Amino acid sequence: MKKYNKFDLLNYNSYRIKAIAENAYLPENTDDILNLLSSLENYYLIGNGSNIILSKPIYEEDFIIIRENLSNIDVSNNEIYVESGAILKDVADIARENELSGMEMFYDIPGTIGGAVVMNAGACGEAISDLIEDVFFVDIQTRKMGKVKKDELKWGYRKSEFQNGEKIITGASLKLKKGNKLDIIKKTAEIIEKRHSMQPWDMPSAGSVFKRPEGHYVGKMVEELGLKGYRIGGMKISEKHAGFIVNCGNGTGEDVLKIVDFVKAKVKEKYNITLELEQIII
Repeated sequence: MKKYNKFDLLNYNSYRIKAIAENAYLPENTDDILNLLSSLENYYLIGNGSNIILSKPIYEEDFIIIRENLSNIDVSNNEIYVESGAILKDVADIARENELSGMEMFYDIPGTIGGAVVMNAGACGEAISDLIEDVFFVDIQTRKMGKVKKDELKWGYRKSEFQNGEKIITGASLKLKKGNKLDIIKKTAEIIEKRHSMQPWDMPSAGSVFKRPEGHYVGKMVEELGLKGYRIGGMKISEKHAGFIVNCGNGTGEDVLKIVDFVKAKVKEKYNITLELEQIII
């Protein structure tokens, strides 16, 4: 296991916010995670940092980062076992090479499997929960490893029972469908083209800021409020998609949270809708 002092989190959050962790640990296996649980009291657990807002420039708390090391991917027939630190794009690549369909929608979502399971990540009506067979974890209180099957799990829109902070996901098994490699490539390309035409992929962001209220679209409401391009410090609401906040130069977590509060107030005032943050504040 690797430990770093004064660890730069710039490349471990997709907003590319500058922040320093006093200590950061990169576990290589579940034993490392168990050892960390025995020795650390105050810590944050992150993967690729694709759905978080770093609210402080310096963190005295420890960071456990599950990305580079816990990233093995094993294929057996139409099932894939994935360690929690594996990047979704890498899983989609392996699935395609094995002519397995189901991961196309997740190809360019910049997260890890662990983070995707916690948030029940997805798009366009598809979610990672549609593919899950089993989830493997470490129980934080008992410090024991366990497994929960698909039928025992409760999911919601961008929600899972793993958001209660009681378990650390170490891996998941996904059940995919046999497909044709060329068809998978074509579907993936179509999804990427559509997504990139609508979303601001040329600037750092953490994806959709708010969860979609039933019967409404956040981007449409924010656009109707005339807030595209609204800027505080180095962060602004994207001109391309008003449901995104982007870093246009040295943006901070404080800038993001000020925009979040402003948008929530404006949406509540005009539409009487209370927006719920999709991203996690750290």
